[in-house]
Amino acid sequence: MESKGTSQMQGAKLFRFFKKEDEGATLVEMALTSAILFASLFGVIMICFALYAYNYVAEAAHEGARYAIVRGSYCSGFSDCGAGNTEITTYVQGLNYPGIMTDSQHLTVNTNWYNVVQRGGSATTISSCGTSPSGCNIPLFNSVEVQVIYNFPLNIPFWKSTTLSLASTSQMPISQ
Repeated sequence: MESKGTSQMQGAKLFRFFKKEDEGATLVEMALTSAILFASLFGVIMICFALYAYNYVAEAAHEGARYAIVRGSYCSGFSDCGAGNTEITTYVQGLNYPGIMTDSQHLTVNTNWYNVVQRGGSATTISSCGTSPSGCNIPLFNSVEVQVIYNFPLNIPFWKSTTLSLASTSQMPISQ
């Protein structure tokens, strides 16, 4: 017959054995849970970066259109009057937002010019001049439309890497 103290000692050894086994399981559970937690956290951060990039795209389209409307054919006071597609693209690519890649691989600027042919009554006819500002950049109800497209690389851990095409368009009447 075993003494009561010996069985308690064996029970304590057995408890420590199972306790150590549980510690290993806790470590594995923590590793798996942490991977999911950090992947989700970095995914949310990347989505926030994408929203930031979209904010840049919207602001860049607005700024590009504003740059074009004050540099029409009646422009005065600027050294770069008569802005065309190249000047507008250079201006938009020169807007330096932190973290935004403004090279031609990631950022595309499209400019269209519109001319009001007939205005009066309820019928207004607008013709597109296309990408050439000649004859359409005069401030007689003519307008310019600037579209900015930004290719945002979306990389979320444990997820398929993709590129989001973020686009925004701004149209304004020529003022000078």
